[in-house]
Amino acid sequence: MNLEDYRSHIDRLIREQTGQPVLNGSHGHASILIERMFANASSSVRILTRRFDPRIYGTSETVEQAELFLGQRDRKAYILVEEYEESEFTSHPFFERLSKHVGLGNLEVRQVNPELTDKIAINFAVMDDTGWRIEKDKTKAVAVAAFGSREMAKRCVNLFETVWDVSSNFSIDVRVNA
Repeated sequence: MNLEDYRSHIDRLIREQTGQPVLNGSHGHASILIERMFANASSSVRILTRRFDPRIYGTSETVEQAELFLGQRDRKAYILVEEYEESEFTSHPFFERLSKHVGLGNLEVRQVNPELTDKIAINFAVMDDTGWRIEKDKTKAVAVAAFGSREMAKRCVNLFETVWDVSSNFSIDVRVNA
């Protein structure tokens, strides 16, 4: 399935909310899933990731949809990052364009407590407590996702909130392009 067909397939699954699982086998698929989560979320997107890989979170389509999502004051994105390298964030396309939302209060980013990183076996994203994408191997972009599967979304949100509460805030100082 080409990427445009995959995007259409994801949009259909989000509309139908049947909980039907869909596989994600590449960075391209992962990026589309995150993009479509931002495009379709009505209140929140939560992301727990080993590193904020620009191949997934930095594509122009993902950044554009995140910006549209965050343009509504009642919407929030929460991002937990396990491995934080300041140099990676200062030029990351997502934060170059969206760091202003940190100051507006609808984008929050925290670093996972290093003592927890080995205990957390998965990475995931949750859209509005109804849709999710889970990577069982944090070193690969391979994942499964579903929309309308509230029980798994709730479990992910509970884990996210537990980790969020013991994680550290950090500021995002991005390089401004002249």
